[in-house]
Amino acid sequence: MRIGIDMLGNQSSSRHRGIGRYTRHLVSQLLARHAQHQYFLYCYEGLPGVDDQWPGKPHLRRVAGSSAVDDLQDAAKRIAAENDDRLDVLLQTTPLECYRGHVPPARNLGGPKMAAILYDLIPLLFQEHYLADPQFARQY
Repeated sequence: MRIGIDMLGNQSSSRHRGIGRYTRHLVSQLLARHAQHQYFLYCYEGLPGVDDQWPGKPHLRRVAGSSAVDDLQDAAKRIAAENDDRLDVLLQTTPLECYRGHVPPARNLGGPKMAAILYDLIPLLFQEHYLADPQFARQY
């Protein structure tokens, strides 16, 4: 199976908090315990964690992106829409965070299956703080 993992959970402002730690441990365990699969780790240029070391031999993909909101949002959409790595599934590690405009892509017909980890529901419980921007609130 060809599994893509959006590594924003390891790169966002949550990098050193729960979502970041969970993302690193989950990805490390998947790579170490399920080596029969091919893994593609999508890391965003300009954010920390691009050069982190991972067990096994995952394919590291540096996704063009900057601090501009549209860049991260468009980059996430391109991964799913273009599916250059012929993924079977694309895992979103932080779908509710909306870090720098990142919004999880919608599934494209014929594209990879989509999966997401809901680490916690705090953004939904405190929408006025986390989802105040109408662009993000509309997604949920």
